[in-house]
Amino acid sequence: MKNLIALLALTLIFAQPFAAAQYLEIVKNIRNGKEQYGLQDDNDVLKIDYIFDEITFADLQYAAYRNKSIYKARFENHVYLIDENANILPVALSIEAIHTKTKVLDLSRQNLSTLSNEIANYPQIEILLLGNNQLTTLPTAAFAALKNLRVLDLGYNKIQQLDKNLFINLTQLQYLNFDKNNIYTLDKDIFKSLTNLQYLSFLHNLISSLDKTIFVGLTQLNYLDFSYNQIDSLDKDIFSQLNNIKQVYFSYNQISSLNKYIFNDLTKLQDLYFDNNQISSLDKDIFKPLINLQNLNFSHNQISSLDKDIFKPLINLQNLNFSHNQITSLDKDIFVGLNQLRMLLFYNNQISSLADDIFNPLTNLLSLDCNSNQIKNLDKDIFNKLINLSSLDLSHNQIKNLDKNIFKKLTQLDWLSLSHNQISSLDEEMFAELYDLKHLHLSGNKLNAAAIKAFRQALPDCEIN
Repeated sequence: MKNLIALLALTLIFAQPFAAAQYLEIVKNIRNGKEQYGLQDDNDVLKIDYIFDEITFADLQYAAYRNKSIYKARFENHVYLIDENANILPVALSIEAIHTKTKVLDLSRQNLSTLSNEIANYPQIEILLLGNNQLTTLPTAAFAALKNLRVLDLGYNKIQQLDKNLFINLTQLQYLNFDKNNIYTLDKDIFKSLTNLQYLSFLHNLISSLDKTIFVGLTQLNYLDFSYNQIDSLDKDIFSQLNNIKQVYFSYNQISSLNKYIFNDLTKLQDLYFDNNQISSLDKDIFKPLINLQNLNFSHNQISSLDKDIFKPLINLQNLNFSHNQITSLDKDIFVGLNQLRMLLFYNNQISSLADDIFNPLTNLLSLDCNSNQIKNLDKDIFNKLINLSSLDLSHNQIKNLDKNIFKKLTQLDWLSLSHNQISSLDEEMFAELYDLKHLHLSGNKLNAAAIKAFRQALPDCEIN
C-alpha cells in the first residue's frame, strides 16, 4: 500500500507537463534483489524513478501518428500509460476496474462482440481503446456521455455501419481511428461535432463515396487517411475547410480524375498520397497552392504526360514519386525550382530520352531511380550537378554506351545499378573517382568476364555483381 501511495503521488507530480525530450529511454535497476524499471531523458536525467515492475513501448497507433513514444508500465496488478512528458495515466483493462482517477480504458484484444452501455457512466475517460475485437455494431450515441474523450480507437473490428449521431458531444476528440473494418458508407454529418479533431483514419474499409460536405467543420484536422477503400471520385470542394491539414492519404482507391481546384485550400499540406488509383491526367495548376508540400506520391496510376510547370510551385518538395505510370517524356524544365528535392522516382514508365540538363536544378538530390524505362542514350554531363547523389538506378533500360566521364562528379555515390541494359563495354577509368561506391550492379549486360574482373581490382571495397 505504501508503494501504491507513492506511485499515485508521482502521478500528480508528473501531471504537469514540462519541456521534455521527444523520447525517453527505458532503464533498469536492481532493488532488494528485484528488477525495477524507470525512464530517463537524453541527458541521462531520471524522469520516472525505478518503481515499475515492467516498462515496454506501447503499440498504439495514435502514438506513432504524434511521432512520440508512449510507454506501458506495470506495478503489481496496476497498468499505466506514460507519455513522452513523463505524465502517468492509470489504465483500466475492464469496466469493473475503473476508478475515479482512471483516464484510460483499454478494452482492445478482448474478443468483444458487443459494447457495454456502462461506459457512459465514466465521463472522466480520455482515452478509449477498443481495437482488435469482434464488434459488428455500435449503439446510437454510444459515446455521447464521454465529453472528455480525446482518443477513440476502434480499428480492426467488423463494424459495417455507423449511426450519424455516434460522435455527438465529442467536442474534445482529437484522434479517431476506424481502420480495418467493413464500413461501406458514412453519413455526411457524422463528423459534424468533432471540431477539435486532428487525426481521422478509415483505412481499409469498403467506402465507395464521400459527400462533399463530410469534412465541413474539421478545421483543426491535420491527418486524413481513406486509403484502401473503393472511392471512385472526389468533389472539388471536399477539402475546402481543411485549412490546417498536413497529411492526406487516398492511396489504393479507384479515383480516375481530380479537379484542378481540389487542393486549393491546402496551403499547409506536407504529404499528399494518391498512388495506386486510376488517374490518367493532372492539370498543370493542380499543385499550385501546395507551397509547403514535402512528399508527393502519384505512383501506380495511368498518367501519360506531365506539364513542364506542374511541379514548379513545390519549392519545399523533398520526395517525388511518379513511378509505375505511362509517362513517355519529361520536359527539360520540369524540375526547375525543386532544389530541396532529396528523392526522385520515375521508374517503370515509358521514357525513352532525357534532356542533358534536366537534373541540373536538383543539387540536393540523394536518390534517383529511372529503372525500367526505355532510355537509350545519356549525355555525358547529365548528372554533373548531382553532387550529393548517393543512389542511382538506371537498370532495365536500353542503354548501349556511356561516356567515361558521365559519373565523374558523383563523388558521394554509394549505390549504382546499370544492370539489364545493352552495354558491351565500359571504360576502365569510369568509376575511378567514385571513392564512396560500395555497390555496383552490372549483371544482365554484354560485358565480358575480364571487364568485371578489372573493375573488381580497381574497386576492392565495392561489391560488384
